[in-house]
Amino acid sequence: MAAAILRPFPRGRRFRVLWWCVAALFLWVVVTLLPLGSGGGGAFRREQWDALRGFADAAEDLLPGAEAVGDHPRLTLNRDGTLRWLFLATGAWALFLYTASLRLPGRLLLLKAMVAVGAAVAVSGVVFRIVDLPADRVLGWYPVADLGGGTPLGPFVNRNHFAAFCALLAPLALTLAAAPSRHPVLFVRGRRGLRQGLYLTTSPAERLACLLALVVLGGAVLFSRSRGGTGALLLGISLCAFLWLRSGRSTALLAALGAVGAFLLVVWWPDPALQSRFHGMRDPLGAVGARWDVWNDAIRLWARLPLAGAGLNAFRVVSPGITSWATLQEATHAESEAMQWLAETGVVGVLLAGVVGAGWLVMSWGVTYAGARHLFAFDMWDGGDESPEEPSAVRSEDESGGVVPFAFAAAAWAGLGAMGFQCLVDIPSRIPLAAWATACVAGLIAPLPTARRRGARAVATWMWPERLLSLLALCGLLAVCWWRPGWRALYRDRISWLEQAQPGETLALLDDVPTYWQAWYELGDRLGRPARNPTETPPAPDAPALSRRALERALQCSPRNPTLRSNLAWRLWHAGSYPDARIHRDASLALVPDDRRELQSWLQAEWAAGFPEEAHGLVRRLLEQDECGPEAVAAVRVLASREIAAGSTGRARELVLAALRVFPDEAQLLTVLAACEKRLGYGERERQALRHLVACGGGTAAQWWRLAELHRELGEKEALQEALGMATRLDPRRRRAADELWRQFLQQSKPESGGSSNGAEERR
Repeated sequence: MAAAILRPFPRGRRFRVLWWCVAALFLWVVVTLLPLGSGGGGAFRREQWDALRGFADAAEDLLPGAEAVGDHPRLTLNRDGTLRWLFLATGAWALFLYTASLRLPGRLLLLKAMVAVGAAVAVSGVVFRIVDLPADRVLGWYPVADLGGGTPLGPFVNRNHFAAFCALLAPLALTLAAAPSRHPVLFVRGRRGLRQGLYLTTSPAERLACLLALVVLGGAVLFSRSRGGTGALLLGISLCAFLWLRSGRSTALLAALGAVGAFLLVVWWPDPALQSRFHGMRDPLGAVGARWDVWNDAIRLWARLPLAGAGLNAFRVVSPGITSWATLQEATHAESEAMQWLAETGVVGVLLAGVVGAGWLVMSWGVTYAGARHLFAFDMWDGGDESPEEPSAVRSEDESGGVVPFAFAAAAWAGLGAMGFQCLVDIPSRIPLAAWATACVAGLIAPLPTARRRGARAVATWMWPERLLSLLALCGLLAVCWWRPGWRALYRDRISWLEQAQPGETLALLDDVPTYWQAWYELGDRLGRPARNPTETPPAPDAPALSRRALERALQCSPRNPTLRSNLAWRLWHAGSYPDARIHRDASLALVPDDRRELQSWLQAEWAAGFPEEAHGLVRRLLEQDECGPEAVAAVRVLASREIAAGSTGRARELVLAALRVFPDEAQLLTVLAACEKRLGYGERERQALRHLVACGGGTAAQWWRLAELHRELGEKEALQEALGMATRLDPRRRRAADELWRQFLQQSKPESGGSSNGAEERR
């Protein structure tokens, strides 16, 4: 920013209009950070700060600094996030000003430097993916959790951001590779006052290097498997080729061939995963995926706060409270810069952003139109007596009214078009490297800076109000750095910071981010955590009540979070508040009905607490699931065994019968059912259960023996022979007992024949 202030500003009234439009946008963002009155901000904001103020009043004696929390409501619901956006946007605006302050040779050098940096970033992403670095660290060094999570690729935490950055710079590389090196794009004034040609490239080798950079950038986009990034790449290269068609030269042919090659490269790229992602786009709803739900959440958030929005970078801390779909995951952003800007800044922010965009378009279009009339320096020859090869015969950049070469305009417009497309389906403009590169590309087609002057005119130029306000903004940024030392001081809305914060620090964070459910949860967890060893200070008597209140507040900020509801339910259960715990437990299980492990844990807890009816209800809920498996059978068997041991054989039988409707051939359940029937004295039902059991391929020696006893009582000779044979086959030690049982059966069935028949031979 300081370097931009010391540089000359671009010429023309249009730039000054743009400067004041940007200043108005920055001023509005600063206003959202300022405290409001007690009645300002709307009902939704007052509700959030009233809840925070009520908790702080209850915690004054327990947490230091609680008396000052919640007294200063603001328009933004994430002050740290809004300050981060100010730093990001200020850096982007400063780079735009610095790029616009460069003369044409400096801009050309910057363009080549950006292509080189883009190629290096693309190579780093491909290489680090191939060597399989840890997925939880950026470049194998910085923790991804501190940046909001994701799968890193190169210096980015998300493949879409990586692809957007490469797609932004691909048209620049195409321009350098396609433009002829033997024709200057403009004549500029040299060091000795003579005009000299400005060439995009100076040799075929340099053009070949730019072509290689283009291939690397395009291949990196496809390697990332980003559908949005691939679409942005194709759009940028196609737009660049379309703009070059006007030249009617070999450059247009080369650019068109580059666009065709990009399409063929996408079609023939040998990656089944990428091709399957593209084939999935045939279904529009399937291609959009979860983005549609996130966009609906953004609309709901804007409907809650239509005028000023929730505040920049506040979407991730407010959306969990209004979402209608997210359960096991939450959206960290709105999956679209346009939708997120609407939700976070409201109507005022959208209007100001529209004014800034219109101002930039008016300024840049004039420069582009002027450059389009002169595709190359020879097109600017005025037809005098001197040969165009003589530099004095061709107008320079100063004499031509500050013309920017058309090559710069074609590259910049194509790159910005690619970035704009990606902003429709993601938020690459919130990533520093991508945002600042975009600002530099936009600065390439800004009007040329004013000529250097000396004397009173130079002093008057230096005393522009724009420069003084820029200097004031720089002082404000330095004041923020002094107020929050350390670059991570503005990243307190991260779980990595919360895990190390004390309860008082967490409460101070909530004064800046009152709807951050993770902060409320961490605060409640810390307050309700008992002392781990005798040296620690035991919790205060009011700590459990405050802990529960903080957890309930966290639940209000994220009502569809099953993990949060489950944790609160278990805390209430251990505290003896069984009815309240069941309310949150049922809500958690309704959000995640397939979580069988959680269901079994609650089943065990209900039985241990002495609520068998509730345990039976959970078992029936477990059996009603579509894909219940062995864990459901095990739960029924254990609970039925406990019921039998407790003397409630009838309830155990009903439970097993309900399970057999789902698993009719389950051996464990049939075994328990047979035991229940035996205890209840239902011999025929017991025999049917055992016959079903052995028919399914199960049955032990003891079960076959019990079946033989039942058949003997009913006088079924053939069935008795089969049962005794299977029992002795499975357990040969039962042979003598089987002979005795068969002898008794014969004596019982034929009393007139006496007891001297050879029963053993007949049984065999």
